[in-house]
Amino acid sequence: MASAACSVRAPVGARAACLRAALFALAVGSVWSIALIELAALCLVPLGLFELARRWRSGEGALPPRALAWPIACVLAAALLSALANEDRVANLLALRAHYRLLLPLALLPALALVDRRHFLALLACGVMLSALYGAVQFFQGVDWLRAEGQKLVTPSTIRGSGVFHAKGSFSHHLTFAGVMLLHLVFFLALFLDETRRIRWFWLATAGAAALGVALSMGRSGWIGAGVGCCALLLRLPRRIGMPLLAIGAGAALLLASALWTGVLARSYDADDRPALVRRLLSTSLAHDKDRLYLWQAGWTGFLAHPIVGIGSGNDRRDFAQWRRLVAARHGGHRYLTSPEAGTHNLYLQLAYETGAIGLAAHLGWMAAILLWCRRSIRLTRRRPSLERGILFGCAAGLVGSLAAGFFESNFLDAEVQTLLLLWFGLALHAGLVVRGDAARGA
Repeated sequence: MASAACSVRAPVGARAACLRAALFALAVGSVWSIALIELAALCLVPLGLFELARRWRSGEGALPPRALAWPIACVLAAALLSALANEDRVANLLALRAHYRLLLPLALLPALALVDRRHFLALLACGVMLSALYGAVQFFQGVDWLRAEGQKLVTPSTIRGSGVFHAKGSFSHHLTFAGVMLLHLVFFLALFLDETRRIRWFWLATAGAAALGVALSMGRSGWIGAGVGCCALLLRLPRRIGMPLLAIGAGAALLLASALWTGVLARSYDADDRPALVRRLLSTSLAHDKDRLYLWQAGWTGFLAHPIVGIGSGNDRRDFAQWRRLVAARHGGHRYLTSPEAGTHNLYLQLAYETGAIGLAAHLGWMAAILLWCRRSIRLTRRRPSLERGILFGCAAGLVGSLAAGFFESNFLDAEVQTLLLLWFGLALHAGLVVRGDAARGA
């Protein structure tokens, strides 16, 4: 236990300055700039891993727990196997260049040891609040101030006569904005519940701003993920209280989903003069959302053609069109609302289609390892509120919410959502090591 805690010691010198700068750049870029996110990750991954390896060789500290390192290795190995097993191997390997980001949770450990985590999270929270406010202006005014004329990405609502727009912040798509904001909502709500200082009210305000962003994005997958993630936080209550509340919430959600999906609620509720968000919710039905179902069918058909190792990451851009056409022909020449590059709009089908059953199993195993790490670390806190406990709950519940949203979109494959989740994983890994170190010392 003691050796695990040693792996969070801070580096010194020029490396420390670079790691600190890259970490804060990641916080700023996470809600504003994909280019800054990429630059920060490109600095953090090699520097962080070098620092971990240097300390391990010199005996100054232990490497991160193998229970979390091996799942990442398995995901990378599955993607590599899929690339090599398909034609045009050079292009397939080049398509894996962004997979270096998957090492970010491990590389973040030395960087997180350099900063006051409350200060780091406060900077991140300020960006979230500004982004949510910008999204609110977009919702009502349809502005895109951060892009030049001719490059603006204003997306009017599909609700007839609503006069509002999808909030998307600085992102290119409202579903990406919703996926990022749902993670912030759940994470900062968890921090509020377990924070011991007065800054907890700032965390609550940040969660409220993120909730506004999720709502105004009008991304229904984001609404679902936010609801599931917040419900997951009920597990922090005593079991005799949390489990009944969770069961009641799940039952109510199933009833609402059934009423919406069958169209019963829409037929029995006059929504013409209702707010746009209500009308957006009521527009959800089996009859209205057939496009998504047909995309799933196309993804499943493509997966069955390459069930073991898939077609290779990125190859769906040239391969998916044929399966879309096949499914469309089965349904009277259906015309899709999205281009083939948009994929299956289901994370699990997309992973299975691109990397096969092996890749999907590796990915799910990684997620399970993260949840298990958080659960075991939370137990060591002995129900005592702390920043570490809040981070662990926020990571676990946010991951559950994001996985729920993943049934309706390929959110983890969006660089912005993926990087934020990897940041949560790194924070949870660091918090777990701190908790284990405290337990070993009897604190």
